[in-house]
Amino acid sequence: MKKKSNKDYFLLYFILASYMVSFDIFLVLRLGGFSFRFAQILLAVPIVFFIANVLIKGKFKPFLGYIPLLSWFFFIVLFIPNTTYLLRNINYAIWMLFNILLVFAAVQYINTKERVTKLIKTYLHSYLFVGSWGIIQFILSLGGIRPFLATQWWPTGIVRVSGFSYEPSYFATYMLIGWAFVMYLKVKKSTLFRQRTLNIMVMVITTSIVLSSSRMGIALLGLWMVGYFVIFLAYSLKGRVHLEYLKPILLFGTGIVLIVSVVLTDSSGKFDFLLAGTGLHGTASHSLDDRSSGFEDTLTVFKESPLVGHSLGGIAPAIGGLHNIVVTSQEQAKPFEGSSTFAEVLAASGIFGFLPFILYIITVIIAPLKLAKRVQDKEIKNILIGMTVSLIAELIILQFNQNISRLYFWYHTALLSATYGVYRKEYLVSKKNLENESKDRLVS
Repeated sequence: MKKKSNKDYFLLYFILASYMVSFDIFLVLRLGGFSFRFAQILLAVPIVFFIANVLIKGKFKPFLGYIPLLSWFFFIVLFIPNTTYLLRNINYAIWMLFNILLVFAAVQYINTKERVTKLIKTYLHSYLFVGSWGIIQFILSLGGIRPFLATQWWPTGIVRVSGFSYEPSYFATYMLIGWAFVMYLKVKKSTLFRQRTLNIMVMVITTSIVLSSSRMGIALLGLWMVGYFVIFLAYSLKGRVHLEYLKPILLFGTGIVLIVSVVLTDSSGKFDFLLAGTGLHGTASHSLDDRSSGFEDTLTVFKESPLVGHSLGGIAPAIGGLHNIVVTSQEQAKPFEGSSTFAEVLAASGIFGFLPFILYIITVIIAPLKLAKRVQDKEIKNILIGMTVSLIAELIILQFNQNISRLYFWYHTALLSATYGVYRKEYLVSKKNLENESKDRLVS
């Protein structure tokens, strides 16, 4: 009885962490240039408990793709010494280990359908919470009030929505996970939430991403709408009209057309800041140029040492070396951080380390989709596919911003792995029961 009580306390840790995984500038402790988030402290509790539990019992529940993931991490550890800034490499390796252990702990703890449902609902509510705060930031700035945690402003005094993140692009990258997941549930008319609740979630999350004015975030929303349009056309060619795919396309398209029309038809130039960084309408293209330069530098680092990587924290110092700068501090490393996660992983782990990483990514995408095809429960299908689709969306946008160590990426992966484990076990039990019933009928 005591054991069950201890485990149930962990639900609170995961619930609180769901709301805090995007916190970059709030409830964060900074030591020596490195950040320690409160969400990580919370999640460390179940991690330590389940590690101790494994050491005592001598067994654990394997999680999806754990062999290729650990194989990749071996290369990350192996190449730690290959840098001019050893402390950064050690720190990044530790945080990556933490992320792996998070997946492990989530799979150990989330072992029932009830826990899956509770945590998935909480998880999606957290995006509604963060998105709402972003919109509040924007509204306050319209009234001339400097909102709490605002990090960037337009020349007109209007805030660029960033929520609890470092900057708007980080905010949009995080929010895209929830947007893709909720949008899928809405299109599929999921019963996990009322349709009214799903509509509110979609509206709030979409609005917050647009108000962040993150070009990549908005571009990914557009890409997803194109995907829905393709699906709509495919069904139409078969003589089946699915308006659930067409409605969000029309709403999103109308909004984007209105925004672009206002900017391009305004001759005063006072709205040109909305296109800043894109190179459109006479604006500077620094946002796109910086990403392109970072990507090229990261690939150059890999080309110069394709077999021996630089580990996760060593990419920035290696890029600094390309520019004849010896990086030995976080301040020096910051300007040289790459912009594509897959390119960074390639340069960090070398070609042989990159292979198990790609295998892991393929596994966590393909396995849930295969299971979704086999199960009969419609809501289980929706959850599995929705979580996988949102993971794909996040992997796409991460090719243009940030790094693979982001906590919210691994928190989502942890929930997906645990959800897959629970539903796979239920499917196998159900399949076995059906086989036994069939044998009984043959015998009788």
